[in-house]
Amino acid sequence: MDRRKSLKIIGGSVAGIAGLVFADWKWQIVDRLTHAGFFSFEEEQLISAIAETFIPDGLPPILPSADAKPIGALSTGTDQFLIKLFEKCYEKEDQDLIKAQLKVLGKAGFLDLSQGKRRKASLL
Repeated sequence: MDRRKSLKIIGGSVAGIAGLVFADWKWQIVDRLTHAGFFSFEEEQLISAIAETFIPDGLPPILPSADAKPIGALSTGTDQFLIKLFEKCYEKEDQDLIKAQLKVLGKAGFLDLSQGKRRKASLL
């Protein structure tokens, strides 16, 4: 096989993969800037982190089968349920209180903490 042709194919493949990574990164930025919902993007991230702190990924004590996968709040959609619950079922005063407390957690750097430090902070 022609070496130059092989190098062109490999170079094209690398450029294509890099382009896909860049496109995904760009869409994440666009989603963050144009996020439309009751909660802001950062508030939704905080709710997900809180749900993950209280219900972390892990295997149950008694495995139902040998190929059981870890389950937790994020894999079961608990964070999305909480977002919809707060948005649709809570009164305006309670929603304002939740948003105020999420703002306090955001300023305290809750998202930057490790899972263990989050758990310790939630016990206090």
